Amino acid sequence: MRASNLVGLALCLFLVLAPPSAAQHAANDQTTTSPDKTTTPAVFLKSLVGSWEGVCRTWFRPDKLADQSKIKGEFRPILGGRFLRHKYEGELQGQPRTGEETIAFNSVAKKFQISWIDEFHMNEGIMFSEGEPAETGFVVVGKYEVSPPMSRRGAGKPYSN
Repeated sequence: MRASNLVGLALCLFLVLAPPSAAQHAANDQTTTSPDKTTTPAVFLKSLVGSWEGVCRTWFRPDKLADQSKIKGEFRPILGGRFLRHKYEGELQGQPRTGEETIAFNSVAKKFQISWIDEFHMNEGIMFSEGEPAETGFVVVGKYEVSPPMSRRGAGKPYSN
């Protein structure tokens, strides 16, 4: 096995299209999905709550787009809003794909922290990542082990790239 680093969600760029009801709710609360100097991490996380649809772009190499497909998901508060659960589903190269993240801002460490599971990257493991607030949200770095793909894709048959 070898280890791979993942910066933010660099493998998959979500272009989020907020539904009108979520946009209206955000306008009423005067929150945005991009923190500014006056927005606290808690307010930023609250602004993400709702359902979304978009496009996921995946690269296995920096110079070659491997896939572009529709994706949808939802952010829901858990444990009184101290954490967010992010569930999503879509496809990757024609294969169904689902995943889930738990997202928090650790006020002691002053960092965003995420635990992430999915059926493509993580297989049977959990990726933990953490990082700093950024101008347009946050950037986290995580590490996970990779091996030849198994499961429904067929043993030894990785996604093409």
